[in-house]
Amino acid sequence: GTLSATVQPEAGVTYAKKLSKDEARIDWSQPAELIARRIRAFNPAPVAWCELGADRVRFWNARALPLPSNAEPGTVLDADAHGLHIATTDGRLLVTELQRPGGKALPASLVCRDWKLSGQRFS
Repeated sequence: GTLSATVQPEAGVTYAKKLSKDEARIDWSQPAELIARRIRAFNPAPVAWCELGADRVRFWNARALPLPSNAEPGTVLDADAHGLHIATTDGRLLVTELQRPGGKALPASLVCRDWKLSGQRFS
């Protein structure tokens, strides 16, 4: 109740264009922390995504893990009770929530029970 409104200066004001779906495509050549931040930034719209074969998979939540990986970036390393582990250039990305084509966003641990992804590579 004690703060007073301050008018912002018009100098330096810029317009931010609407984010496109193409900007939300995951680039697996980036570090895990950057990919995780981008996934969170594009939630709820336009939602981060990449392709697995001909299917577009949407990623709703993830975090970087400091675990080493020798696999090619984008390769699925494992799926466990915590989520889906994917190789990046500097470690691993743990995807905790994702969406299959035609489905709804679910915890990755549930989605991966019926979807065998180990060894496959996202592009």
